Amino acid sequence: MKTLKLIVLTAVFAALLFMTGCDKFEDFSVNVPFTVVMTDSSYSTTITSSELYDLDDSSVYQEYKDKIENFEFMEAKYTVTYAEPSDLSGKMRLTMKKNGPDGDVLFVKDYDYAAADFGQSFTVVLTSDEISMFNSFLMASGTKIFYGEAYVYDLPDNTDKKKMTVKIHLLLKAEGEL
Repeated sequence: MKTLKLIVLTAVFAALLFMTGCDKFEDFSVNVPFTVVMTDSSYSTTITSSELYDLDDSSVYQEYKDKIENFEFMEAKYTVTYAEPSDLSGKMRLTMKKNGPDGDVLFVKDYDYAAADFGQSFTVVLTSDEISMFNSFLMASGTKIFYGEAYVYDLPDNTDKKKMTVKIHLLLKAEGEL
């Protein structure tokens, strides 16, 4: 009798583990990071640089794109990775658009830039409307091309060459079923 109870309990436990475990293995959640790098130089009081990024270039996105049921914006950060001269100061406007330079604006953010912030990452805070627009774009059918632009202005008015590299890093979350 003891052996029968042990066999039944083992079978029930195995069945419960199998039935509850399958759903967990079929669902997935994966982060899809990408970075837009913009570099430009100028002798004037402004520097403007832009870059296109196609989400299809992401190997993580390629692996899961046919299985994605939900896609959402998680965070955005920017980093000034290079400045010439190193004490370059001014203000910066970051713009992210969908599908290219003529696409709808996903966000525009203005920042005071200081050389002391060189190499440090800063969070780009989006409003709930900007996040909703971003998520709608991610879930829409078709290509997912992002256009990033860094416009640095109020730079010193002198004859020195000014150069800057800005990275915008976006982290997206994809969910679905395998």
